[in-house]
Amino acid sequence: MTSNTKTLTALALVSVLLTACGGGGGGGGSGSFSSTSSSEVALAADPDPSTEPGVLTVTDATVPSLNGVYGSGQLTLTEVYYQQAMGVKPAVCAYQFKGADKVDATATASAATGTTGTATVGTTSTPVSIVAASTSQAAVVGNITAPVSLTDAAPAVSTAFGKITYRPSATGLYFAFLTFNGKEYASGDSVDTLVDRSGNLVRFTSKTMTATDGSTDTLKLTAIIPLHTTRNANC
Repeated sequence: MTSNTKTLTALALVSVLLTACGGGGGGGGSGSFSSTSSSEVALAADPDPSTEPGVLTVTDATVPSLNGVYGSGQLTLTEVYYQQAMGVKPAVCAYQFKGADKVDATATASAATGTTGTATVGTTSTPVSIVAASTSQAAVVGNITAPVSLTDAAPAVSTAFGKITYRPSATGLYFAFLTFNGKEYASGDSVDTLVDRSGNLVRFTSKTMTATDGSTDTLKLTAIIPLHTTRNANC
């Protein structure tokens, strides 16, 4: 093979790789968006700690335990990635956030008293309810009360996280998938949402969201969620 042929082959391979990776573009990377399912919102990195606070307030939830305030400090965020159009799916900007723990009084009480663990009495292991954060409690097994050692006794903390997408030229969101205490809810339109690029945030104002598990559960969300300052030039 001649030197010129080798060079042309190498350039062709580089061209293919650039096309597969979305080509050039500003920071924040790029990819493809192929579905409106949260599992198809592909992000190239896990969220990193940020210096940006966020707060989410859930009201009118048909699962009442989800009502409350989430976000006691700084959230973790991914950069905002540009995801190219695919078929009928438009190009979108997408990112992910985590770390919005529930902070209202009800959540604190629930975490302290509602956790379950395992009590071992002799050779018998029995599920028990933990009534305090201590790892040493008394358990009632039958009609016998005995001191026990509790395992897996860390308090369960309700938390919120999610994936958010918006179209490059839009002032509202495209799709958003937010999970509260393990239950995912989706927003499929821009109503009651705002993308504030200059303020580096997105906003929900009493936005009705619907569960994605096939149930009819809904909730209303009022929230300010930060946008990572590192964003693709299209976003």
